[in-house]
Parts: sequence; structure tokens; C-alpha cells
Amino acid sequence: MKTQSEQMQTPTLKEFSIGMIFFIPFMFFVFSMVDDIKKDNIIRAQAEKLEEAQQIKARSALQDTLLKNLGGKLPKAWKSLEALENDAGGVSVTITYHQGAIKKPLTPAMESVVMVKTILKELIKQGRNPAKELISVHVHAQVIASGETGTIGVRPLVRVGYNPYADRIEDPIWED
Repeated sequence: MKTQSEQMQTPTLKEFSIGMIFFIPFMFFVFSMVDDIKKDNIIRAQAEKLEEAQQIKARSALQDTLLKNLGGKLPKAWKSLEALENDAGGVSVTITYHQGAIKKPLTPAMESVVMVKTILKELIKQGRNPAKELISVHVHAQVIASGETGTIGVRPLVRVGYNPYADRIEDPIWED
């Protein structure tokens, strides 16, 4: 009976050469795939940075215009104003109120309607026609508030939108 070491034979040069014929192209393929994946990741990261920069640029221009229409600063009750114009031409604005800053329950709805009207006026001033270009405008109002467990978070209040198909500002929809 042969021992285990005797059963294992060293491959001949011919067997080794045949194995290398298959192994070397396989390794080239693997390494080229790794390079392709790295290149794809770099391209994807660059595209994401470009898209983010374009969004910041669009957000900044729209926010600057809205802040200018507000007299250069946010009302005291507002914590923040975020505005974004998407590629399709739609406009989305979010008004966030400070916790406890809303004194009258209808204030967010009224201010949201005024914001929609301000955006529409600005678009018209730029020579655009929201109805013909089918530009939708949405304003969301939310407040920083305590939840049921006492955790501080954001609570949606109301949303108001401009419907370009009907060419009118829709009634506020309460989200709470």
C-alpha cells in the first residue's frame, strides 16, 4: 500500500504547461475585470458629484430668488427654506418651522399658498409659462415637534401645489 505522499505525484512539465495555458488568460481576464470595475466606480462617482453640483446650483439660484422676495432673510418662525428645481422644470419647496413657532393654525397653509404664487410670478418674470411648459410647483410645510414618545422630529403639516394642467393653485392638503 502506497503512502499518501507517494500517491501525490509532482506534475510533469507538460501538465504544468497545459495548466498555465488556461490559468494565465484567466488571470488576465480577472485583473481586467477589476480594472473595469474600478473605472466604472470612478465614472459613477464623478457623475454623482456633477449631479450633486448641478442640484446645488439649481437649489442656490432658486433659494436666492425666494430669499430676495422675502426681504433677504427668513421669517422668525421659519427654521429653514429648501428649494429645488428638477430637470423636468418642476419646483419643490419645503418650509420648516421652529418648534412652537406657529401661533395660528392656518399660517402654514397661507404662507405656502403665498410661496406658490411667488414662484409662479418669478417664473413668469423669467419669460416662462408654467401652464404651457407643464411646470408643477409644490410647497410643503413642516414643523420641528415632539413625537408621541417625546422624541424631537419633523412633522408634516400641509402641502400646496400648482396644477399646470388646470392652471390653478390647488387647495391646501393637510398632512397631519
